[in-house]
Amino acid sequence: MVTDGCKWCVSDMKTYYRIRRDLSQGRRTLTDLTTDELESYVQCPPELAYIGLLLFLLQIPIVGETIVFFVILICFFQTSEEFAKLSGIVCLAVLPMTVYVIGFAILFFPRIILTRHFWSNEQRKEFWAHSLKVSAARHYQPILENLKVSNKDITIPTEFVNLKDVKIAPLIEFPYSHIVRLCMIHRCFPVPSVKRLAHRAEVLRELDSRQLNDLHLVDEMDDQQLYMHLFIRRLQYEGKTVPEMRELLKTWLIASKVIPP
Repeated sequence: MVTDGCKWCVSDMKTYYRIRRDLSQGRRTLTDLTTDELESYVQCPPELAYIGLLLFLLQIPIVGETIVFFVILICFFQTSEEFAKLSGIVCLAVLPMTVYVIGFAILFFPRIILTRHFWSNEQRKEFWAHSLKVSAARHYQPILENLKVSNKDITIPTEFVNLKDVKIAPLIEFPYSHIVRLCMIHRCFPVPSVKRLAHRAEVLRELDSRQLNDLHLVDEMDDQQLYMHLFIRRLQYEGKTVPEMRELLKTWLIASKVIPP
């Protein structure tokens, strides 16, 4: 699993870097990306590309110790969940004896120490469900209260198809705490927060549109693919059967066509 996880992690880094390069240079747009690329792009935090280089340089004597100082500084300005885990491990691993502590933690606390690339199938199901549950407990109620202040007639929860009738003020008009909570839910770096959230929404809309055109493929997805697609859309799946998850994803994809951007 470690070997496969490393290959997967490196592959994600390469894919993310290639997509970012092509988008920034105007070689491609989101509509030019394949479905697999969109899935990878929406999941990979921006810092993963830098982690690959960082881990390589850390193996060089003196250079590695010097980089640790800069990694600590970077940690103060990054909030990406996976980057925080990886950079924390990098910082600790160079200290005497901590490699044994990290090894122990990897065995007994994989959700905290490792990224999704190194989880088992059952762990991905469990850890993603846990993340959704924690996000809901911490952020959903304050977000709902802010939405009600913006529109007193809003009714949540509601059916996906009814979201087309929900009128919400532009995101920039909400308190910054509201925007930060959205960033925490979607694991976006909160500066520039509105721009990053808008870009993530744009990527998800393109992925939704792509999968809506091939809606029959949802019936061919296994449980792991369903967990992933529901998680990146922040749709709760805990306690649902595979047919129920397929129906939930289909319902969202169909409704996404009429939900305004």
